[in-house]
Amino acid sequence: MIAERLRKEKEEQDRIDELNRQEEERVAELERKEKEKEEEEKRKREEKKAKQKAKIEAQKAAGTYMTKAQKQKAARDAERLAAMKKAGMIVGSGPDKSDGAPKKRVVYDNKKKAAEKKKREEEAAKKKEEEE
Repeated sequence: MIAERLRKEKEEQDRIDELNRQEEERVAELERKEKEKEEEEKRKREEKKAKQKAKIEAQKAAGTYMTKAQKQKAARDAERLAAMKKAGMIVGSGPDKSDGAPKKRVVYDNKKKAAEKKKREEEAAKKKEEEE
């Protein structure tokens, strides 16, 4: 009787130990899968960042990269331009140069000095004429 009770207690203890071992294995497996999933997500995020960075570098090299603020400004400008066209305004890139008239150059000179210089040149021309 005592031997049978000891045997039953031992079997019960073995069964409990087996259940505990199985539970520990199950928990370890769950932790392993969760860790793998996190590593996979981290790898995907890093790949996405690298791809985005490569895309930005390519745009910068091509000269077409725009920041978020620049994109918003370009969109506002496009809306404003469309509104102006819709209102019937003539939209251009500046003054028309199609009339063919050459643009006058600005001369920065002192008018008094220019008049005196011209007068001296005329006097010098008269003296040459008289000498000849």
